Amino acid sequence: MKKNLISNYLRDFTALLFPDLCFACSGPLMGNEKYICLSCEYDLPETHFDVMEGNPVEQAFWGRSRIYSATAFVRFEKGSKVQHLLHALKYNGQNELGDYMGQLMGQSIRDNRRFNTVDVIIPVPLHPKKLRKRSYNQSECLAKGMGNVLHRPVLTNVLIRKIYNPTQTKKGRYQRWENVEGIFEVVEPGQLENKHVLLVDDVITTGSTLEAAALPLVGIMNTRVSVMTFAFA
Repeated sequence: MKKNLISNYLRDFTALLFPDLCFACSGPLMGNEKYICLSCEYDLPETHFDVMEGNPVEQAFWGRSRIYSATAFVRFEKGSKVQHLLHALKYNGQNELGDYMGQLMGQSIRDNRRFNTVDVIIPVPLHPKKLRKRSYNQSECLAKGMGNVLHRPVLTNVLIRKIYNPTQTKKGRYQRWENVEGIFEVVEPGQLENKHVLLVDDVITTGSTLEAAALPLVGIMNTRVSVMTFAFA
């Protein structure tokens, strides 16, 4: 009993000197807060696109890809707390943060009629070369967090990225499409026949990567493809 009290005291004292910080605002986390403080979580700029048919994310695919429904959880602006969260997830090795962000995404669409028929969740894959360099796929972290909330399986080996391509960051819309055309492939497509697939990524800008990832999926027999990202730029 005395040993446990000392251990708890030392843990609390250490937390006082070196508190965990919010990945959005860098302020100290309090009590039961994890990864994001309650204030930042409350202030996240949610889009509520999931309840809007023909929302801006869906419009990104009009005339380009047969997407059943599409949404993004929050809006992205440079220098914003959303950018801080995405940077921590993609470049600071915070894969557990990605799981938590995915849980928030799942909670936001859990009762939505356009998404509650989803059968499986598929993250946009990284090429093995980039996966080895980063050690994890941020989109897979988001997808697994969503899967835990929505109680849907997350398939990570059905859609593969067969071509290693340069970063999209400084490319225009047409260049982005040229950069990703034909880079994805579905293995064992029979697993997805007659399924409603939710394709998950971290951020959508022009939609070219998601369009390329969806292309081999929409050709599978009786397969519907929906899309969700954490952020909409």
